[in-house]
Amino acid sequence: MVWGVDPSHCYYIKSAYNVLTEDSNVRVQLPGKNLWHKCIPLKVAVFAWQVFQNRILSKDNLYKRGIISTDALQCVVGCGEQENLKHLFFNVLISLKCEQGLQIACLWSIWKEINKRIFQNKEMKMDLLIDQVRVLSWNWLRVKSKGMKYDLAQWWTNPLACLGVVGIV
Repeated sequence: MVWGVDPSHCYYIKSAYNVLTEDSNVRVQLPGKNLWHKCIPLKVAVFAWQVFQNRILSKDNLYKRGIISTDALQCVVGCGEQENLKHLFFNVLISLKCEQGLQIACLWSIWKEINKRIFQNKEMKMDLLIDQVRVLSWNWLRVKSKGMKYDLAQWWTNPLACLGVVGIV
């Protein structure tokens, strides 16, 4: 699989963000091998697929369906921006510099955090959210992958190296 929109043919969150911000009608799909990987729980893979198809219940989608009014479009984080897919996920993923399969753990953790803010009025700090992504992705691999030989401390230090990914800046 190659990512055709980047000259290097490698998938990066930044290139996906650029595609999405240049044309609001473009839908981006993760390559099937990365999205439907055996180490990723099915409900999380389905959620990630919905994200990349812009089918989640973000406030802009709720507004388009007539469920909420324009007064309720503000982002749950309180940043003053209107809540939409690009704002919720891709801006955060770029700031976290998530690469490869860690993107899906990031998407899932961000979605769970958004729901906690809305339904439980609880808020997590960004550094704790990053820690949660590390633990979540390690746990998925530990449970589902027979070849996972790294303990949490090794994974914590450098998850990309444990995945055999080198040279990504």
